[in-house]
Amino acid sequence: MKFLLVKNIYFFKFWSFHLHCHPLHQFLLTHFYLKNSS
Repeated sequence: MKFLLVKNIYFFKFWSFHLHCHPLHQFLLTHFYLKNSS
């Protein structure tokens, strides 16, 4: 459980950094995610 938490923290840090650096990727990934979740 603790490992999973650490993994999630790193994932969110990477994710926020990635989205901050790539606005276009943010748009594409959000669109893709919304399309898949519906």
